[in-house]
Amino acid sequence: MNVFRRIFGVSSLGCLTITLALIASDAAAQSNLLRPTPMRAEPQAENAPRPAERQVSTPQAQPPTTRTTRSQYPVRQASAQRPASYGFGSGRPVATGFVPRHERVIGTGISRQPAPEPMPAETIYEEIPGDMHYEGTYFEGEVLDHECGGSCCRGCLIPCPSLCFNNTEAFAGVQGFKGPLNLGADGSFGFHEGLNWTNTLPCLPCSNLSTQFGFQAVQSNLSGSFFSTDSREQWFVTGGLFRRVDCGLQGGLVVDYLRDESFFEMDLIQLRGEVSFVRPCRHEIGFSFAVSVESDEVTFNDRGNFQQLYGQQLGTQRVESTDLYSFFYRRRFDCGGQGRLFGGFTGESDGLLGGDIWLPINNCWSLQADFTYLIPPDDAAPFGSFNESWNVAFNLVWSRGGRLGHGGGHKRPLFNVANNGSFLTHFVTPIP
Repeated sequence: MNVFRRIFGVSSLGCLTITLALIASDAAAQSNLLRPTPMRAEPQAENAPRPAERQVSTPQAQPPTTRTTRSQYPVRQASAQRPASYGFGSGRPVATGFVPRHERVIGTGISRQPAPEPMPAETIYEEIPGDMHYEGTYFEGEVLDHECGGSCCRGCLIPCPSLCFNNTEAFAGVQGFKGPLNLGADGSFGFHEGLNWTNTLPCLPCSNLSTQFGFQAVQSNLSGSFFSTDSREQWFVTGGLFRRVDCGLQGGLVVDYLRDESFFEMDLIQLRGEVSFVRPCRHEIGFSFAVSVESDEVTFNDRGNFQQLYGQQLGTQRVESTDLYSFFYRRRFDCGGQGRLFGGFTGESDGLLGGDIWLPINNCWSLQADFTYLIPPDDAAPFGSFNESWNVAFNLVWSRGGRLGHGGGHKRPLFNVANNGSFLTHFVTPIP
């Protein structure tokens, strides 16, 4: 029993001595930091106790692939008098000076541990709440997380059309126009307002087709005209499909409807389309057309003014839209806008010139303008003036989804809503 007590007393005294030595070394290191002269390491006594190095245990079976968990920098003794050059715990260099106790290294070695085996590849499935049941043929493919108004590119399991109203444009402005229905007298001037909306077609694999629908109301001749005291009101409706691209073939097809009320009433329908090739430098060359689909018998209540002017009764006449064929060049600007110029001919051998431009003001507002001029073959008055047609329009446009809309500008309407420049009319039987 006395032997154990002596051993225990000697061990306790040794631990106390080591603790006091560490505290003294910390105090000496802090005092050395305040000295202006460089710090030098003092020689250690020959009989000073050296701490035992930590034994490194090595696994019995070493796998072929190992990794090092300690830094491979040279092992150095660190103390308050001789600061460490590297922090072995983190493997990063530290400044010369006082070294905190937790960064001092005594007899540090390098241990090797087996690297964990790579986990086998696995497929992660996203859980969808609810039960899903399918009948019929199953089409393999990835179900895409499509955007607003998107489509399933690799086959839809359930037809689920989605409507997106971010690609909606509201516009208002002024326009002046003239055509055969003005009966060779004064032109028409007025105001207009409308909407143009587009949405991606769902469940058409990899088609990139979009649909558009818009309408426009026009109020003109607010103070009457030479043939009537009535004002003139028009309603245009446009709907169809289109496809925009950054490079390659681009095109679309729409149906236009016109309701025109003044001292006459008529309803007309035409088919309008275009196809073009877009080059990488934002240059575009294409062909556009508009053909009549449905004409109408129109009765004119001109109160005898036409007979007084031209010497014949106007009565009832058949009216239809004018067939238009033109080639155009379109340029996309760096600011995000675009401009177009076109020239061609009509089904009645008339000349055709025109253009349009769209310029953004900021992210949501833009300016739009267009003009069209139909050149009649006979320029002798008064018949040339009777058959000529022209239109000039200016719009202020507000885009709900920004000037590029949803989809980076690819979902903007390809066609403007029909107006008196894209929906020209004429009498089937030439008058006078």
